[in-house]
Amino acid sequence: MSQLSCMDKEGLHIDFLTPYGVENDSILASVASWGGDVYHLDLSFHPGKSREYLSRPLAAFFKDRTYDIVHIHSGSTSVFAIMACAAKQAGNPRVIAHAHAAPSCMTLKNMVVRLVGGLRMSRYVDVYCACSRPAGESKFPPGVHSEIRVLHNGIDCSRLVFSPEGRSEIRGELGIADDEVVVGNVGRLVDSKNQGFLIEAFGLFRRDCRRSRLLIVGDGPDRAKLVRRAAELGLSEREVILVGNRDDIPNLLSAMDVFCFPSKFEGFGLAVLEAEANGLPCIMSPAIPRDVVIDGCTVKVGEDSWSPESWAKSLLSLVGCRRFSGAEHVRAAGFDVHQTSQDLLALYHEAVA
Repeated sequence: MSQLSCMDKEGLHIDFLTPYGVENDSILASVASWGGDVYHLDLSFHPGKSREYLSRPLAAFFKDRTYDIVHIHSGSTSVFAIMACAAKQAGNPRVIAHAHAAPSCMTLKNMVVRLVGGLRMSRYVDVYCACSRPAGESKFPPGVHSEIRVLHNGIDCSRLVFSPEGRSEIRGELGIADDEVVVGNVGRLVDSKNQGFLIEAFGLFRRDCRRSRLLIVGDGPDRAKLVRRAAELGLSEREVILVGNRDDIPNLLSAMDVFCFPSKFEGFGLAVLEAEANGLPCIMSPAIPRDVVIDGCTVKVGEDSWSPESWAKSLLSLVGCRRFSGAEHVRAAGFDVHQTSQDLLALYHEAVA
């Protein structure tokens, strides 16, 4: 959506399809304003289960619709295989598979799924793309790794510049004093984002930095579990602040002093890039692709041992680091959405040439 919002869409008709549901009214409104439609099949989502139940509904969807390009965005090898098969067998001439996730390690199950799905994809996928090379290599078979095109995710750097006014506004809203250190995180509250580990590390960090708060932005099924974990560690709701989903991310980042991103796995790590653009010193998981470590920005990679003690020490070392001109560095590295959206548009023109 970020890419398309900055893209010159003249001559393009873009529809969206999800096998599941749509709960975001702003996305529906944006697509409608572009003249597109959002289709949702309202199927159940079963993590870790076979996705074969998607086959018939997808075949039925494509039976009466043909597109010049079907661009599949997913973190699932089996979804790529099933959707590419349905699209190509229905007569859609060009299929792009675009990987957006990478596991923290390749298990035997991952490798088997990649092998079986890869054999199927080889018959139906024309272009292999990924948000990072680790994401592509984990989802696509080794035989096509040399063909993977990395199309970086992009952010609106100008929107994410540090704002002193935004910092004061958020800190005033949340009752945070000017001299308190705010450790921040942005992400969905799910196991893979690992906020429970962050709460443990923050509890240890707070022993040496008493005037500190942990600010977690996002919502998800693990919210209640995280609240309980904080209470077990003796941390109050004042000390661990969960603000839920918000649309004022630039101001929330401006209110933070250190950004911590301990995800167990990520295809890219867009939240780190946004924090860097805001000028925040960051500590990130070793499982996150190094693409997001931008020259000129202060980014530490956490310990492979996943020790809360080592992460607490790293957090402490970043306290007092000056904010930098992050947006300039991120833009210079080629991650501004106005550039990446042009890369995506060039891919579309190339695909139909």
